[in-house]
Amino acid sequence: MKDRELKKDQLLTVLLYFSKKLGIQIEKIEAFRAIEQGIKERIPLTSSHLENWLEFLGEYFGIQFFVNNGPVEVGLSSSSDKNPSVAVLFFEHHTEYISVIPSFLNFLQMTILNESDKSFRTTISKFKNRVKQAGYENEIILWISAEPIHSFSTGLSPQSHYTYLERIKGILNLEISDIWVIGIYSAAIVILSLVIPIGTQSLVNILAFGTLYQPVLILTILVLVALGFAGVMKILQLNVAEYLQQRLFVRLSLEVSEKIPKSSYATHEGKKPEGLVNYFLEITTIQKAVTTLLVDGLGIFLQMVIGLLVLVLYHPFFIIFNAVIIFIIFYIIVRLLGKEAVDTSIKESKAKHELTFWFEELANHRHTFKSDNAFHYSQLRMEGLTENYINYRRKHFNILIKQIAVFIGIQVVGSGLLLGFGGWLVIKGEMSLGQLIAAEIIVAKILDSRGKAGKYFESYYDMCASFDKVGYLLDMPQEKRGLESVSQLESPVELNIQNLSVGDKKKIINIPELGIKAGEVLAIKSPSRKEASVFLNLLYGLQESDSGIIEIDGNYSFHEISLSAWRKQTSLVRGYKVFSGSIQDNISLGDARVSSGEVRDALKVVNLWEDVLKLPDGINSKLSATGHPFNRDQCFQINFARAIVGNPRLILIDEAMDFLSHEFAKEFIEYVVKNKTSTILIYTRKEDIFQLCDRIVEI
Repeated sequence: MKDRELKKDQLLTVLLYFSKKLGIQIEKIEAFRAIEQGIKERIPLTSSHLENWLEFLGEYFGIQFFVNNGPVEVGLSSSSDKNPSVAVLFFEHHTEYISVIPSFLNFLQMTILNESDKSFRTTISKFKNRVKQAGYENEIILWISAEPIHSFSTGLSPQSHYTYLERIKGILNLEISDIWVIGIYSAAIVILSLVIPIGTQSLVNILAFGTLYQPVLILTILVLVALGFAGVMKILQLNVAEYLQQRLFVRLSLEVSEKIPKSSYATHEGKKPEGLVNYFLEITTIQKAVTTLLVDGLGIFLQMVIGLLVLVLYHPFFIIFNAVIIFIIFYIIVRLLGKEAVDTSIKESKAKHELTFWFEELANHRHTFKSDNAFHYSQLRMEGLTENYINYRRKHFNILIKQIAVFIGIQVVGSGLLLGFGGWLVIKGEMSLGQLIAAEIIVAKILDSRGKAGKYFESYYDMCASFDKVGYLLDMPQEKRGLESVSQLESPVELNIQNLSVGDKKKIINIPELGIKAGEVLAIKSPSRKEASVFLNLLYGLQESDSGIIEIDGNYSFHEISLSAWRKQTSLVRGYKVFSGSIQDNISLGDARVSSGEVRDALKVVNLWEDVLKLPDGINSKLSATGHPFNRDQCFQINFARAIVGNPRLILIDEAMDFLSHEFAKEFIEYVVKNKTSTILIYTRKEDIFQLCDRIVEI
């Protein structure tokens, strides 16, 4: 098929349609700006580049688009009201984007995406005719579907921290189709399970009138078949629940892996982010609780509802019996006794994580706590945190045990009352003996499962507490999103700074005017590292200034640029930290454009190549998170190698050069200057490094 023109207004409509369906708030003007920026970045407005457009727009707005060719049936099978599929039909003179959502039988809801979003009900056969009118005789067409990248935060209004209930609701909306499947399986299993009390009732009635073998045999076969079907459905239900667990893990992993690197620098300033990252492990509690509540909890709830409805058919007395049980469960147990249960569970969870964070502190500073006094202090601190956890756990358990006690009371009183009153009804002839036995079995199953309800209540409370913890991880403030991309030039960057300031009363940074020429090697002199680090943070986009302008190449304002695009052209050397991975990965950061040869050349520049050759696997040798087998100086060199790979236009060095030799500093600067691709800003305290720079600026 020949390439067709993509129209901006149709791209805009598709983007806004999916954002509305997925619960992602996008302003129309912001979406229009993003499309204009894509045009500036020279993404062709042609049908062959539709996937590129959706990838570009999705990355900015937090939407994962999927574009696939497939038959009509496949597109319809994966479409739902919350997560629709959009068919793209290229006619001779126009293009249609059509949302199709199956409804019931052979019908579907079809929406032609345009300014009016005209929607109407039609049949699958009529939709196929429309597909053929567009020239797709084999009915293989282009389908667009989408999912939110931030699935645990989708559909929530902007605020500092969302409640656990809002997050649970958001996840339920995303997984509604599978939840319906699990619910249908549960209902079918409960209905089929009624074969035991009903079969028992029939058996008693049969035996009461004689000893015929044929009805007993038929009844036995029916019970076996029904229970067999129930068993198969249980297995299918567990499979669906397992896929749901896996998706929850993947969704949270994707969202966390995006949010941590893009979190605002101010989020972690003066804090250790490791404690916050531990909240990710709460996903295991969420997975288990969701499965327990959907598979077992929902089944028990349906068992209670259906069982109580069956009892009503036996005698009007059971209407009152059912009403009393429902009142006690939902008002006394849930509302009165359980009103503070979630709060105590959240506090218990916080106390648990405080203790975990202290253990991390002990592991990080284990040499500090080797002495007797320090060890004694660590034990006292641990005892205090443990006592805090135990106190909150006791408060939570006190609520839980009261709820369980009431459930057990219902079980005891209900079973006894049914037996006595049911026997009286049998004596009066208002119920048969078979009905009494069936009713006793139904009530016993209902009340026995209610007696185990403490497990399900605790699962719910733990799930709420886990969603609360995960929320703090996902609500980290994110960096500003800019659209403007700085041109990918091969020449050094030029910077012009005017009236730049950070801090209100006491100015940390105050630069009335500063021009930095392309290719210049600039030394930063500062009374303390704080001022210099803040200045370099501003240039790398880690912090925002309170006032002032940073202009790039005379064309771009720093407030409007895309930080991710800017950092492709900028590198920051700060400290000697490396991550667990190969030497090549530590330098290239997984960039496929960086070849092994470029990594080798960078290692030669920083005088590390000979050391790498001594390792068994060369550049593929693994480094630990502490840098082993390299020492501190070699880890510094790894960071400098990372800084020059790919020839960045701007290199920012925050005191890192002070820890290496003068010869290293001289050779590194000479290499960059000779290469003529980078402007260098160096914060240093060493006079000999000042002498290697073109000029010195005091901050």
